[in-house]
This record gives sequence, structure tokens and C-alpha cells, in this order.
Amino acid sequence: MYSDRLNARYRSGRPSSSLSTAGVLIHQLDRLENEVKPWQPCSEKWCVKMSDRWAASIINKDLRYLYFAQVGGFVLDPSTTSLYCAYSSDGDSQSKVCSQIYGDGHSCIPGCYPKGQDCITVGHEYTCSFPPENLFDAMIAQMARQARDKTHNEVVIDIRTVAGSLPTSIEAMFYQTTSSDVEIAQIRTAHELFLHEYPTAHTKILILDRAGGKDGVSPFSPDDGRLTNDNAVEDEIDCVDDPDCDCTGDPECEDDWDILELD
Repeated sequence: MYSDRLNARYRSGRPSSSLSTAGVLIHQLDRLENEVKPWQPCSEKWCVKMSDRWAASIINKDLRYLYFAQVGGFVLDPSTTSLYCAYSSDGDSQSKVCSQIYGDGHSCIPGCYPKGQDCITVGHEYTCSFPPENLFDAMIAQMARQARDKTHNEVVIDIRTVAGSLPTSIEAMFYQTTSSDVEIAQIRTAHELFLHEYPTAHTKILILDRAGGKDGVSPFSPDDGRLTNDNAVEDEIDCVDDPDCDCTGDPECEDDWDILELD
């Protein structure tokens, strides 16, 4: 089963500058996708300036955290995906926008700090990003602090390497054991539309248990067809589409408002 292959990759994942040996590459749905075809980048006015990248995370037996506790998404093929940069924790990549889409690779890199301000050059792991060839160092930095911080890593991927390799660039779609009924339905709808567009694709729906499954190191299992979930966690506060919602004091929420106010 395909879940077995991903579980093997999860168990063997380790700090590496190769995505193929680092673990399982996960993109959670975060509204930076096309509304109709979520396997494509966003085309809406508010986020088109960020349509050159997706944020993702690498998980393995030692690094289990994701940005969202309940949101589903895509497992990306590491062999066809390229990085702009990596962070040992959340990098606030949405705030790093280039005036020219895809940047110039030097003075502006989508979602990343520019050349000369990378973590290797500045000699520390905060207010900087790791170049793709130093993914190993980003993962080591995360492992050194995760017992205290309990946070995810963030890798910023070049969306062209996903969109240009469809349908194989999306290995699987998943919802979590904590996903709500709405979030499960969102993945089922995306999967149905994906197979309609790519009828020969072998992309499956899987269930992700961030706790590692029954044996602690097998987080992926085959979809069981559920439409509801008694184990769903409460949705996180999301003020982006609610003008009456006060998110003062919530940095992630305030960041979202900052992005909207730039339009």
C-alpha cells in the first residue's frame, strides 16, 4: 500500500540536504492555492503576489510538528520539488514578497531572506533562512530546540516545480485524525476534481495521525471513507474573512491582516 511507502520514508527520514532522504514533504491547505484547482497556485488578487511559492514542512519520526493541528493537504514528491529556502521553525514566509514574481534569486527570493542574510552567512538561526543546500543545518537546528519550542519547520518551495510536474508531483492527499467534517470534505472534493483533470493519476487519499499511528512511527493509513470525525479538534481562530473579528495579540492572525492590508 502507498501508506506503507510513506511510513517507511517517515521512519528513515533524517537531517539531510536532500528532500528525498529528509522525510515526508507536506503542504497543508492555507488559502495560497487556486480556489477551484487547489493543486495550482493562487490566482486571487489578494494572494497573487505569493503565487510563486508554497509553504511546506518536513516530517519524520523525530520531527512531527505541522503548522495546523487539523488541516489536511498534499504529500509532495521530493524528487520533483525544489526549495527556495528552509527555516528551522515558522519563517513568516508570507511577509517576504518580491516585486517581480519568482524574484531574482539574489536580492529577493520568494518567502526567504536575500543572499547575504542567510543563516549560514550571519552565523545564527533566527531572522534568517537557510539556503536549499543547507537544509541539513535547518533540520539540525530544529532538532536542537524542538523539545523546548515544539514547533514545525518551514520549507519554501518553488511552485513551478509542483505545477510543472503534475500529476505525479502530488503523491497523495490527506486529512488528519483531528480534521473536522468540513476539512475532510474539502480533501474529498479536491481529490475528485484532481482525478477528473488527471484520470490516469494514482494519487490516493490517506489519513495522517501526527502521533505516529498505533506503533508510534506509522502516521499514514489508507482512507477509510469517513465523512465525519468524532475526534476533530476545534478549528483555530481565523479572522481573515471576518471583519468583525478582533485578533489583536495573535501574531499569526495579525500577519494575515497585514497581508490583506497590502492589497
